[in-house]
Amino acid sequence: MNLTISKRLTLGFSVVVVLVAVMAAVALWSGQKTRRAVERVAKSVESINAVSNQAAQGAEQAAAAASQLSQRSGDLQRLVGQFKIHHSGEADSGRAA
Repeated sequence: MNLTISKRLTLGFSVVVVLVAVMAAVALWSGQKTRRAVERVAKSVESINAVSNQAAQGAEQAAAAASQLSQRSGDLQRLVGQFKIHHSGEADSGRAA
């Protein structure tokens, strides 16, 4: 299975969200200290999600830039290939004597 970076990050984040939901349910039955700890974890997960989304966007932008660079490189190779290079020892029949 070939998943893109953003899909992998989204899948990983979904697992974390489920874990946080379970922890929140436990916290409802536990004391106030546990509830506060779960809230801190939830905030941390939100931060991780934001950073993960930024990383995924950056990876997608880098992939797009690499693709464009590859296309332009091919274009440049085709343009340069149109020129003929004569070595100093070769005669050029197109030159004026």
